[in-house]
Amino acid sequence: MKKEFRDGLLIDNSILVEDVNDAGFAFVARLFQLLAILVGAWSFVSIFLESIPVPANVAGLHLTILLSFILAVILCLIPSYNGVKLFFCIFFYALFFISRFKAIQNGFYIMENEVVTRLEEYFDTYIGKYVADYSTQYRDSNLLMIMIVIPVVFLLAIAVFTGMFVKIASAVLLLPVAASFLFGLTPSEHYMVSCVATVLYL
Repeated sequence: MKKEFRDGLLIDNSILVEDVNDAGFAFVARLFQLLAILVGAWSFVSIFLESIPVPANVAGLHLTILLSFILAVILCLIPSYNGVKLFFCIFFYALFFISRFKAIQNGFYIMENEVVTRLEEYFDTYIGKYVADYSTQYRDSNLLMIMIVIPVVFLLAIAVFTGMFVKIASAVLLLPVAASFLFGLTPSEHYMVSCVATVLYL
């Protein structure tokens, strides 16, 4: 004898689970995924700049997050050729990195000097600083931050959509938080809540 329930569970020799609101649920789930990527990237950049005051253009970084987010979502939602997509993304990223290596390196030295300054102030010690060209600090710092933001957004998108690299993505999101505490700072509450919420979602 077989019993059938159109809006519930059938438990006899088989199990039937029917979700009449499947389309609505899928839309809400997708919306949460998109929000997790955006909120995670935004909180990462915000806490990063709070803990290490790199002279970067915040509006430009938010635009970078948005454009990287759109590209990452499009690539992640294409169901095939994952290896090819990953290869070309890494290839073009590496090509651009090599072509702008001197500027990125100078931006890194500037960021390192900011880190050293914070450490010297907090621990009351002398460490020494890198020799950097400060005549191009805004351009080079922006470029460095862009090169950091792009892989973070793509890593978050891969973690959210595929479930891969979740632990790595969570650790990356928490790095600026750890840096803040290392310098004796506490991240702003709304950034901190956003970051923790994204990690919990992952």
